[in-house]
Amino acid sequence: MSEVIKHWRKGAKDALRVAELSHDDGKHELALFHCHLAVEKALKAAIMEKTGKPHPKVHNLSRLALFLRENWSDEEQDLFHELSDFAVAA
Repeated sequence: MSEVIKHWRKGAKDALRVAELSHDDGKHELALFHCHLAVEKALKAAIMEKTGKPHPKVHNLSRLALFLRENWSDEEQDLFHELSDFAVAA
């Protein structure tokens, strides 16, 4: 399980780096897509670490975040919703 978690964390860091490069290049839609991917992978790694079980097979950040805790701030919840809505629309 620890190797899988390491894999998801590396994927999150890689996606965040691609988001940064895309943003710097003015490709904002691509940057947002990779931001979603980075957050999704980081949440899934955290869920697996917390539960010791495979992550849920969903892409909705709000739903994933609830597996970790229920007391996310309104701003954090809004960001999860916005990134998920964008990824679905993209």
